[in-house]
Amino acid sequence: MPANARHVHDAARLRERVEAVANLLDPGTTAERERARALLADLFERHSHQSTYRALRNAATAGLDVQTLEAMIELKEIWASRSDWWYRRSREGVVEMERGPAALSWKLARRVCLARWQYPPESMIEDDWFEEWLAAPPRTPGNYDFVTFVQEKIDGRASDDLYAGLRFLHGSAEARDDPDAWPLHSVEGEVAGDAGRGALSDLPF
Repeated sequence: MPANARHVHDAARLRERVEAVANLLDPGTTAERERARALLADLFERHSHQSTYRALRNAATAGLDVQTLEAMIELKEIWASRSDWWYRRSREGVVEMERGPAALSWKLARRVCLARWQYPPESMIEDDWFEEWLAAPPRTPGNYDFVTFVQEKIDGRASDDLYAGLRFLHGSAEARDDPDAWPLHSVEGEVAGDAGRGALSDLPF
């Protein structure tokens, strides 16, 4: 396909994607709808993958307004910049996730933004949560990686266990230091036990 024809095709596909998602958003003012189109056009131009479009279309189908869309985009960008959050557990200890910048899915970003709507995106995931995750007892829901811990926080499941991390710090050191006591699962194609690129000693605090 000639370069000019490809450019026209890409521009048409971009407009189609923008309109497809924008038309699924909850009705708002004319200004809000125009802002949504601008947000979507910028997003799809920077992230042209089919998976991004499909995820936003699904989010809009499930129920989405312009303010939440804007917060989701910002939250995803914040997560992608927070390399200190991209960690999981393995038999070697706490290691960096291989696909950390993309670990926060659009689906989870929507759930976080809806549950934490009263906070600005930069405060929706609290820094203290990472400390709680590090201190979480073995077998705690969300123990495997930090992004799953965030999901458990938002879902509110097993809240007593999720907030027991600090108490665990004062418990059995032997249990805390035994990696075999940690839950080992496969997450997004990763096999628990594989060596990671980072270690607990590499954490930036």
